[in-house]
Amino acid sequence: MSTDIQNTYADKEVWDHGATPALFNFIDHGGVNGRGGPSRGLFLEIVVTTTLTGSTGTLVFELHEADNATFTQNDTVIGSWTASAPGAPAGEIVAQVAMPTVNRRYTRIEATHTGSAATGAVSAYLTTDPQASFAGS
Repeated sequence: MSTDIQNTYADKEVWDHGATPALFNFIDHGGVNGRGGPSRGLFLEIVVTTTLTGSTGTLVFELHEADNATFTQNDTVIGSWTASAPGAPAGEIVAQVAMPTVNRRYTRIEATHTGSAATGAVSAYLTTDPQASFAGS
């Protein structure tokens, strides 16, 4: 599988944020403000690339869409997934879902940890070729 860097929210992003939300890269789907960004045929994958370690809690990943790159116009959560920390192993696929047929122009992943601090790394990207498994980092 190959992934275009322009379709990548996070590439082995080190997780050490504790309870502070991590705002991964945004993707500009083109089009005009409103429901103009086509995502037909794309899948979102969120993958643990380095085993999540630490105390307790979960990592919560939210897919946001908005009309502008600062996510201050029509910022809406359109999906949410969780991974256990500690314990989520490298290679665990946290999310593998089809993107909406049409979404707002910009999308991004926001990740928050509930509980004590955790460390590890994750990748999140859009692909036309979802993986059956992932070997990790």
